[in-house]
Amino acid sequence: MSAQQLQTIFSPLNFTPPADYLQFMSETNGSEGPVGALGYLAIYSAQELLDCNAQTMTVEPGVLFFATNRGGEGYAFETDKPSNSIVALELADLDRGRARPMGRNFLEFLETVTSEQAAER
Repeated sequence: MSAQQLQTIFSPLNFTPPADYLQFMSETNGSEGPVGALGYLAIYSAQELLDCNAQTMTVEPGVLFFATNRGGEGYAFETDKPSNSIVALELADLDRGRARPMGRNFLEFLETVTSEQAAER
């Protein structure tokens, strides 16, 4: 999937994801697997991203989920903030008051996920 095709997904939201995320997606269209010794990360394909957010955006319109740990936690871009930061949210309640910052770009997000997994050991 090209970066231009990906942008057609995000343009109706008036949102531009970080360039490193677009590059990753254009090369992989998502990925899934272990992170560190104990963690797990599933980065949604373009179709999964559309399917997941079709419902959650009506409940919490300011976030766009792009990944999960498949254990009840989702990772989302904050589309209603100027910084477009990435946060972790519990999927059961989507309480943004309890959101954890995970980075301002995709690389920072991956570094945070990896360091959190290392800290849990």
